[in-house]
Amino acid sequence: MENLIKSIDRAISNNDVNAIKSIFEGPSPSWMTVGQGEQRSVAAHLIVVAVKHPDFLKATMADLMDCYTQALSHLPSTVENAADNTLRSHIFQFLVDESHDYSGAARILAGSRMDGNYRMSAAEKSEIYVKIAECFLAEEEISESDAAVSKAGIFIEQI
Repeated sequence: MENLIKSIDRAISNNDVNAIKSIFEGPSPSWMTVGQGEQRSVAAHLIVVAVKHPDFLKATMADLMDCYTQALSHLPSTVENAADNTLRSHIFQFLVDESHDYSGAARILAGSRMDGNYRMSAAEKSEIYVKIAECFLAEEEISESDAAVSKAGIFIEQI
């Protein structure tokens, strides 16, 4: 696992997209050779380090989208500084601005963790659900949009 973490650090400091891809993609990605707990740690490390380097994150979003979403699906219960939520926000913005994939953007943002160690205010939670609702509405996914509006309403009452 230490070798994978060092490889991630080196790849991000060198802006080496292919090195990240070799760890997280392909027919036999190297991060899948370690146990589940270590996979979670490696995924969290990628997210934390990528978020700490916003220029790298922005420059590699299109190339590493699959790696980022793969990492987001294998996380421990908490991630340092809620970096996973920060990454979700970046992916959301990329999907809306660049890909015009509103449904995909809404689904990424819907995975945001808001409770437990991820303390968010009622206003922050309602803002997330409003964004989700707007994206689903743009894709004419009315029932999903309505569900997000209902969730936003719960938090708006708390404000």
